[in-house]
Amino acid sequence: MTIPKIDIERLSTAERLALIERIWDSLSHEEVGLTDTQLDELARRVDDIERRPEDVVSWLEAQRRIRERKR
Repeated sequence: MTIPKIDIERLSTAERLALIERIWDSLSHEEVGLTDTQLDELARRVDDIERRPEDVVSWLEAQRRIRERKR
């Protein structure tokens, strides 16, 4: 398998995170090897997001909030 060359260092943080997310999303749970417990937890979290989308924050926002707490 040939992997296209990407100059990862030139990507912004947001672009690198988006790339990671696309790669992760391309894997099936069989390939990743999630346990039944992990699948159940994932389903619970997705259900929670669908029921309360107003509670969802971006990863960048979550990081900002964490940094503020450390001050």
